[in-house]
Parts: sequence; structure tokens; C-alpha cells
Amino acid sequence: MGLNYSELTRSYSIRSIATRGSRAALNPLLIRLTSSHAYDLRDTILVAGWARSGTTWLAEVLSSIPKSAILFEPLHTERVPEAAAAGFPVPTVLSPGEGTAAQKQFMKRVLQGRVLNWWTCSCTPLGRAMRPKLWIVKEIQINYLIEWIFGTFPLRRAVLVVRHPCATIASRIAQGWAPDPTQVRVKNTAARRRFPHLEALCRDIDDPYEALAARWCLMNYVPLSLDPRPFHVVAYESLATRGASDLAPMFTNWELEMPAAIEQSLGRASGTTKAAAASSKKHGQSIHQWTKSLTREQVARILRVVRDFGMDFYTTDPEPDYARLNAAPLRKI
Repeated sequence: MGLNYSELTRSYSIRSIATRGSRAALNPLLIRLTSSHAYDLRDTILVAGWARSGTTWLAEVLSSIPKSAILFEPLHTERVPEAAAAGFPVPTVLSPGEGTAAQKQFMKRVLQGRVLNWWTCSCTPLGRAMRPKLWIVKEIQINYLIEWIFGTFPLRRAVLVVRHPCATIASRIAQGWAPDPTQVRVKNTAARRRFPHLEALCRDIDDPYEALAARWCLMNYVPLSLDPRPFHVVAYESLATRGASDLAPMFTNWELEMPAAIEQSLGRASGTTKAAAASSKKHGQSIHQWTKSLTREQVARILRVVRDFGMDFYTTDPEPDYARLNAAPLRKI
């Protein structure tokens, strides 16, 4: 799919486009020339979450870690043909012991930071493309694969970013991903097959906002149902309002020193934030934005689906019930 320059310039700043363009052109070559093949998968950090949950923002914040680099959405099949050839994204809920040899080999290369092209390298500053020692794999198509990854590879550092469903849906619409009333079919049938009790909840949905809410539920239900959870859960709202202190326990568990630059990084909008939204310097302001951009009726439709799924740790309050969100596993419906 070609990039529409006029559309990009209306949505993103010229500086942002130029920055990502230079990274996309030079980073793959720099990384190939300078990186070591002796890489320990235990050093990798996986950042997962549904689209518009804050995964890019958190990945860029974590890239304050010295000698780190971001591998950006390596399962995007339109941008990474290797992913499609290997059978990704499925979207299948894979469990340990499952997966083809091609899928296992490709995922190993992903976690090693070896799937390099203009797309996957576009979020790493040029200076960090020289001899990276730690890879931050940022992916929005991997929620269904977390259990499989931890059961197949010696990964030990991962974080799941969760954001209010209303905020996530409003952000998708702001990106131009408006719900299409002619295509309201709830996707992610693999999750419904793995968790058959969810099928009835999706069967009668014919409203586009409810369909998006159901997709939010499915994408988060799969990883949050794991017990124990092999990842840290970070709520976008907590990170936006509490800052670096929210990440301190995670760094302690990972046996990593938290860089002083983390706090400053938290104040910057991510590279995938549109120009208008990026003008606001405080992420804390953005946790309330959906209350202005969605109607009361739209909010009610979204939250009705969330309640039906038993995931009502998010309500009309912009912040979640953190105790319930962090309780593993999700309670049965």
C-alpha cells in the first residue's frame, strides 16, 4: 500500500515524517553492519497491546535504556512480507507446543532483532542503530501469542499496555480509522473458538462502536486470562498521571536500572501521534479526551459490551479499578 504524502502532511508534522524517513532508510543498514549475532533473548523487552493503547509511546520511553533499539511492529504483513510468509499474524491463539517450524523460526528472529527493514527500524533514532545491545519489540498483533512466546522462548521481560476502551476507540477514530457501518463483523474468531463462552456475546452485535468494543475485549481478554501472567500490566492512565514511578517496580523485576531520562521521555508524544494531538505536552490531559469526543450514547454502547465481557474494571471513570485490572486471572463471566 503506497503512502499518500498529502494525507501524511495533514496528519503528522513535516519534522516527524522526515525523522522517520531518515531512520527507515539508514537504520537497517547500520544495524546489520554493527550488531552482534551473539544476542541473548533474555535481554529482549516485549511491548504488547491493542492499537492506540500507547504501545509506541511506552516503547519510545523504554528506549531511554542505554544501547537499546526498537523493532517496530514486525508482524505487519503489508510492511513485512517475511511475517506473511511465516504465517503471521494468525490471528490464532497459540499455546506452548503449537506453531509451525516457520512460525517459531520467524518469531525467534523477531525477538533477536533480526527482522530489519524500513518499517521495523523506523522508530529507532539513528544514534541507537549502532551496535544495539537490547531490543524492544513493539507489536499490536501479538496479544494472542504471548503465552506461546513465553512457553517457546526464554523471554523474561514483557509488558501489556491496557487503555480505556472508550479512549482507545476514540483514538482510532481520530487516526481516521472510523468504524465502518457496513463492516461491523467482530473479528478475532480464533479467540472466540478458544473461549467458546465469549461467542454468544459477539453473535448479535451489529453496531460499529459495539463491534470495536468487542474487539477491544477479545484482544485484552486473551492475555489477561493467563494465570500467572508472564508480563507486567501497565495501564495507560496510570502511566500518564503517575509518570516514572509507575515503571519502577517493573525495572526492579527486570533487574534493570531505570534511566533518569525516563521522566523526560514520558512527556513527549509518540511518533505515531497525529500533529494536532501532539501539541498537548501533558499525557495526563489525554485520559479525559474521549469524554469530549464520544457521545453519551456511544460511551454507553461501548461500556455495555465491556460489562458483558466481565471486564468492567473500566467504567465512565477515565481511570480503571487498578486492583481488579491487576488481579489474575480475569473472573469468569
